[in-house]
Amino acid sequence: MINQAGYRRGKGKEEEWLFHPGVWRSEVTSSLNSTTVAKVLREHGMLHKVKDGFQQVVKVEGRSQRFYVVTAKILDGGDDG
Repeated sequence: MINQAGYRRGKGKEEEWLFHPGVWRSEVTSSLNSTTVAKVLREHGMLHKVKDGFQQVVKVEGRSQRFYVVTAKILDGGDDG
């Protein structure tokens, strides 16, 4: 993995962006509290809900890895528009 922030999968309303935890903290939420950002996004349906935290285990390239999974709802403002 060279300079790869994560992965994108799906199309349209099913599209998702999978961010590696380190990238989530250093790039996506760099000047913010990463846990607070994840909580707010999850509350608005923009981050996949996971019962044991904010990171979802996803099998990518034959390996199970943890990612922050952002949904396409982020493009339309989430559950409450």
